[in-house]
Amino acid sequence: MFFTHKRRIAQTLSVGSVFLTGALLLSGCSSDDSGSSKTDPQAAAATASPTSPFDQALAFSQCMRKNGVAGFPDPQQQANGGIALSPGGDVDPNSEAFKSAMESCRDKMPQGQLGGGGSGGGEPLDSGKVAAWAKCMRKNGLPNLPDPTINGGSMSIDFSSSGIDPGGEDWNKARLACQSKWPGGALTGS
Repeated sequence: MFFTHKRRIAQTLSVGSVFLTGALLLSGCSSDDSGSSKTDPQAAAATASPTSPFDQALAFSQCMRKNGVAGFPDPQQQANGGIALSPGGDVDPNSEAFKSAMESCRDKMPQGQLGGGGSGGGEPLDSGKVAAWAKCMRKNGLPNLPDPTINGGSMSIDFSSSGIDPGGEDWNKARLACQSKWPGGALTGS
């Protein structure tokens, strides 16, 4: 299947955005009624602990800019407590600057489903758990999902050969249905 450069960028960024958003939506479900604004990122950053998901995402964004990806945006706090991080079209995930910044900032990558610190490092993923998650995803609307390739503490999926849009409605429905089977670690796609 032929993909334009912009579509590949959008797919790569949407994978990260989908998992970052999905992982961090759960963080909004805590019982913390501190009174801080859930819709104002600056107020949330001012009152949040240094290890909060928003602060992690903010530190990651700042690190990406500091390391050569000037267009990398700050995260946005959502009204439901989740966090959205959607890099714009001027961010090229295939550029050497982006790849170098990702390596430099990996330790600041938000924890959760995005798998902070994971590019093959950390605790290796359990192949049985990865297979169970992939089976669940196929059963829940993505029959063409290829087997993920495990690389230590991360996994990769070849979206281009399957026709699956990792930012699409089918992906999101399956991801939510299979959230309990998520094997951990990082997910990348091409």
